[in-house]
Amino acid sequence: MTVREILETAREAALERRRIDEQSEIRRLSIGVQGHSMGFHSKSGLLDPTRKIDALIEWQEEQASGVDMGWAIDDGKELLRCISKKADALSVEMARRYYIDAESWSEVAQAMEESIPIIKGKSRRDQVTLLSLSMDATIDEWEGFGTANIKELGR
Repeated sequence: MTVREILETAREAALERRRIDEQSEIRRLSIGVQGHSMGFHSKSGLLDPTRKIDALIEWQEEQASGVDMGWAIDDGKELLRCISKKADALSVEMARRYYIDAESWSEVAQAMEESIPIIKGKSRRDQVTLLSLSMDATIDEWEGFGTANIKELGR
């Protein structure tokens, strides 16, 4: 796989993990809200929080078994760890935030605005454009190293 493919696969896995985590939180919160009511329906189990918790656990297990995300994220982390031996720390940090942490470019720009003088004072839209173009060029540069050579750096 190329550097870009490894990072894109890691991002897809991280986004899916984030989606599952967000859905789990929504479901968990609905259990708490509905679980407080112990009215007429509690005997039928419709509002029984225990059944809802069991359903949440089953749903989470189904989601986790359907998508094996860990390996893709780990590959992306390992690649960035190896690249960090040769690349500048700022580029590696941007890549980590976007590809591994699944942050949007807007979130990356907000977090790194103070560290990157060229984006400071620009509109968020311009910041996003500059960062995404910069990352594309950086990944092209990293591709020039070759995946095998990058992994060799990490040894």
